[in-house]
Amino acid sequence: MKRTTRSAIITVVAGIIGATLTGTSAAQPAAADQNPVYFVHGWGGPKDCDETWGNAVDYFADEQGMQPSKLYLLRYYDGDYESKNCRDGVNYPDISNDGNNDGTRDTRIKHVAAAFAHQLASHDGEKIDIVAHSMGGLVTRVALLGTAQGWDGFPKDADGSPADLNVDDVITLGTPHKGVRHASHSDTQWESMLPDSEFMRVLHLPENRLSEPWAKSVDWSFAGTLEDDETVAGESAIDLNYRANHKYLYHAGNNPPITHGKIRSQVEGDHHFNLRHVHNGGNPTDTTEGRSPVALAWRAITDKDR
Repeated sequence: MKRTTRSAIITVVAGIIGATLTGTSAAQPAAADQNPVYFVHGWGGPKDCDETWGNAVDYFADEQGMQPSKLYLLRYYDGDYESKNCRDGVNYPDISNDGNNDGTRDTRIKHVAAAFAHQLASHDGEKIDIVAHSMGGLVTRVALLGTAQGWDGFPKDADGSPADLNVDDVITLGTPHKGVRHASHSDTQWESMLPDSEFMRVLHLPENRLSEPWAKSVDWSFAGTLEDDETVAGESAIDLNYRANHKYLYHAGNNPPITHGKIRSQVEGDHHFNLRHVHNGGNPTDTTEGRSPVALAWRAITDKDR
């Protein structure tokens, strides 16, 4: 990440916790007028935010002209608070009630999501966009779901009604919406991401699906990889058979392959990717000139007329 961008980025402490795929972009709002963007990392902390999101932040700020002060790097693991380039920002109260911002892999995803939801609510009506990788997409989805459904611990207005988080656009990158490929770890968060977990069952209850009214104010984009993601299968990353506004799937044969890490960091090679796009459940559109994942994320949160 370039030094000038690094020094200006606001890092948020969240407690514990084109017009077409191939065509030229339609006119976009000036980057300076874009909504603030939260980048939400995935499982396995502590995280180095520069390593995780550096390419994306450089692209958004240096290539697309976004104000660095509008780019927020969410952190929720204990180690994220140490020298991991997740610099000081807004400190959210301790949701685990033990006096420390000490999120670990045994902190429930729901608790991380509640902390994130309170952070989003603190923007006081300002519209927000979110780019989330892997488990970060589940954190994001549950932050919005739990708030809208009035779950305990999620933000509410003074009259007790669910808070309006004012999230405009969300793109998830390699998120296990239907679970991870392997039972590789034994911590609480990983076990919640297994396909047959109680977490996954609740996430897909009829009233909690993105086809329901609570989710309709957000433009949802899911992106995944058909074969090259070693952690999340393509059908899981796009939540196959369930609703999202946009679904993107990188096919095999890309150079470089879009792996679980590359889907949040690959910038080079724009318009050279094998990519499928499905809009609102319609017919798929395939191209060999698809956008790189970071460019796709930018498009997803800035242009709904794709």
